[in-house]
Amino acid sequence: LVLKSNSTRTARIGSGNSGGNYIDGNVSVERYIPGRRAFRFMSHPFSVAIALSQLTDDIDITGQGGTTNGFTAVPVNAASAFWFDATTADNSTYGDNPGWKEYTNAYPAHWDPYEMARILVRGSKGQGLTGNTYTANPVTIDMTGVPAHGDKLVGLDKGNSSYFVICGNPFASPIDLNKVVRTNIASTFIVWDPYQGVRGGYTSRQFSSTYILPAYSGFVTAVYSGNKGFIDFRESHKSGSTPAAVLKTTSQDFRVELNIEDSTVFWDRLIIDFDSTGMTVQDTFDMVKLNNPDVDFYTLSGDDQPLSIDVRPYQDSNTITLGFMPYLEQKFVLKVPVLAVPAGVKLYLFDKFLNHTEELKEGMEYWFDATADSNSFGHDRFFINMTGKPVDTTTNVSGLSNSKTARMQLIPNPAQNAVKISFDKVEGAATV
Repeated sequence: LVLKSNSTRTARIGSGNSGGNYIDGNVSVERYIPGRRAFRFMSHPFSVAIALSQLTDDIDITGQGGTTNGFTAVPVNAASAFWFDATTADNSTYGDNPGWKEYTNAYPAHWDPYEMARILVRGSKGQGLTGNTYTANPVTIDMTGVPAHGDKLVGLDKGNSSYFVICGNPFASPIDLNKVVRTNIASTFIVWDPYQGVRGGYTSRQFSSTYILPAYSGFVTAVYSGNKGFIDFRESHKSGSTPAAVLKTTSQDFRVELNIEDSTVFWDRLIIDFDSTGMTVQDTFDMVKLNNPDVDFYTLSGDDQPLSIDVRPYQDSNTITLGFMPYLEQKFVLKVPVLAVPAGVKLYLFDKFLNHTEELKEGMEYWFDATADSNSFGHDRFFINMTGKPVDTTTNVSGLSNSKTARMQLIPNPAQNAVKISFDKVEGAATV
């Protein structure tokens, strides 16, 4: 049995029924990959570990030892395939996080179920090995094994110095991440989009929003408390919908999404949810900003943490700082695909570089330039000014509840070398 894949469709194994009618025996699965040199986050849908060499007949994977260890030989044998070791990871947000470990041999069955591998796809075999300019060809990879079936409870262990964990799609089918059952797992996750920017980029999303995770892919999330989190993937979570790179949100009372694009390329995005259960400092509702190779766009929390998803209370007459870090000089556009605010509230974008203020409205576009002038980018070129009070002050999302209950959180908990303690609504003397 071969699950075929081409540029328009990919075959899948649908949900098993209550009688336990599943497909047993070896199945070959294909994944069509459009032509673009970029890393991909990959997983496999089999019940046992497989060898990375299952991919080397379709794409070049390089690594130490070259052909001796099953890799394509190149002059320096630099690794192009990595796995994530939570025990050595830290909370750094750049691609050189010490949790990423290179695969040292393609022959042993070291690619585990639910493990997300980071693999550079250069194009078809022989492409992109010399450093010369080329146009990447599309390629179809294939893997063979006994497919996993039945509900899967996946345990994710975090390390002592990091709250990041990774997880691969356990099934040969897209799944709706809005439906998975989480225990001790953050409310947000991060996917790598190989078509974001020029070389790919990270985009953060919320489990509360519908997102169809493609088969043979994975995501990053966080375990903020305890040492382990769990995600329950069920057969009923499989989806026949076309996997979408666009976030489809559920209704939000008080939310703004901001995209950085240009005439042809989507570069980055951030989400701000105004909710009185959140804090202005980084908390467990937020997601930190993982740095992209081309453009980073983020908010700065009250404790100066770059965030890609920022859940905070709305505060009239206060300001949110927006960071913008491009690694190229050109014209960009800030777009507002979603803006939901209650009556009585307005949000204004302030461009410090141009000393220009403009009201944020859904669908608006604000064009600007990033130049060699250091003032045209950085942690504080843009700000959002909050103005007005919601007419309906009874809703929780307004951030205007009359509760005076003090709150405190510790991230991470337990902690190894450092812990961040945050609290609010404390009036007068208090003991922590």
